[in-house]
Amino acid sequence: MEAPLGECYRDNMRKNAFGANGDRKTVLFRACFFLAIVASSLLLLIAFVEQFFGDLVQEAAIYFAVGRGITRGFLPYIDFFESKPPGIFLVSALSILLSHSAAFARLAQLLVIALLPLLVRSGTASISSDLPKRQCSVFFALAFITGSVIAFFTAAFAGGFQVESFGAVFACAYAVLLLRPIASRGRILLASLLIFLALFFKEPFILSVFVLAVLLLPTPRAFLRLYLYPQVLALCWFAIALGLLRVLGAYTTLYLPFMLFKRLAAEPLWLQGLRVERVAITLLDFSWVFALFVLTCMFLPVLLSALRRDRIRKISFTLLRILLAGYLLILAAGTTGNFSGRHLVFAVPMILGFFFLTLRNFMAPDQKPSHWKKMLFPGFAALILLLPIEPLTKEVNHLLSGGKLSGYWLTDEAVARDLDLVLDRCHVERYLYFGISNTSVFGATKHLPLGPLFFLEHYFLEEDRLTYSMLNNMKRAEVVLFKYEEEFPQRKRTPFYNQMFDEMEKNFVTTPPLCAEGLTIDAENYHLLFRKSLLP
Repeated sequence: MEAPLGECYRDNMRKNAFGANGDRKTVLFRACFFLAIVASSLLLLIAFVEQFFGDLVQEAAIYFAVGRGITRGFLPYIDFFESKPPGIFLVSALSILLSHSAAFARLAQLLVIALLPLLVRSGTASISSDLPKRQCSVFFALAFITGSVIAFFTAAFAGGFQVESFGAVFACAYAVLLLRPIASRGRILLASLLIFLALFFKEPFILSVFVLAVLLLPTPRAFLRLYLYPQVLALCWFAIALGLLRVLGAYTTLYLPFMLFKRLAAEPLWLQGLRVERVAITLLDFSWVFALFVLTCMFLPVLLSALRRDRIRKISFTLLRILLAGYLLILAAGTTGNFSGRHLVFAVPMILGFFFLTLRNFMAPDQKPSHWKKMLFPGFAALILLLPIEPLTKEVNHLLSGGKLSGYWLTDEAVARDLDLVLDRCHVERYLYFGISNTSVFGATKHLPLGPLFFLEHYFLEEDRLTYSMLNNMKRAEVVLFKYEEEFPQRKRTPFYNQMFDEMEKNFVTTPPLCAEGLTIDAENYHLLFRKSLLP
């Protein structure tokens, strides 16, 4: 029986990779590794700078509005409705309490991105723990490059305080835990905590952790102890957390039915797992090398199993696991209804699982002597060395062409300050926001918007309880912040919008009352409306 990969390469790597013979191949090998590590470090640095100094995503305004409400005793889903689990709202509330701004949230986002390369390195260390230090250094370098690109991918698609990036880091930590399938009570409890935290930020990570268990756990017993038991415990933690937040009833009677029967009703869920083209297009748009890397990590374990002369039954089982994981990867990206790039971050833990599985297969012992594995590993390593090149080139070109790190949040924060000043002078506690959804004003105002529906998305109009709340708020609001584009009245004419516009036209004016004289909102498309009863 041939020795594992590390033992096979012991003399070869010492001589050719990190040896002292100084030949041209050694110099070229070191230079390629050095350049790839530098490029990966630059990618990480760019991701850190963008996450701390760049714009937050517009959805972050929703999270901060709900978070500010929590700090004042209001409840998610009941007083402020948004189609996200409570995790991101609690981080927003903590940011408001600790920093009175988004500063703590930015630090939390930065920490999430920074943890991903460390988790990849930690997982690689678990796999290569039996190798000599000289060989481990090669694997650690490959792990750093892979982790850096995965971190940049996560930041690019789900940074700016998106929920998917937070859930991904806990699911990736769960993947690292599975690499040492020791089912002690402490590890079972830790696994359940990591699964709970992933789900607490976004529920589709339930598919991600299942795929990780399928890929990385070697026996049915390990699957039972490190997946099924922790999954049941995690769901219990989830229910307890909702109960402590006093939103268990609203979550189960309003949020879940809305997500399952409104957001996901447009297309059968099982068909989402067959939409390969949109996942492929998104990956190729990011980097064709990264797309090839994902595909290689998916199917290389099957090839390595065949080259080890494993039994047909074992090879078939490996292929079946890979196909199931691939289907669930695509399905997870489509479980939130409207597909966008950030939903592909549900696949980040699965990609990491494929990477760990590939490394584990390279290090597995062969049944019979084979040189194919020695030939495949340099190609796999070369593919990893190429990973940071295209993303770094695109990002540098974007910055050199005038790409900005900040933009609309500064404008909307100015609008929020002006609105707060008007409300303070007129002694109005809360306001109604009505109009197009691309705004972050309600996340920056110290006065809370009226809810539970406090911003508009087309899918909210399918839930009568939500639209009724906004109609009712229009009838009792004293100040309305109205934002529209030129096509808004024509594009949105539905029975709901007709009633909203009728109420505005009958009972609101743009003329400010005495308390707001001289105060204006100097921003395009924003209009401040006052109830006629405020006028003298």
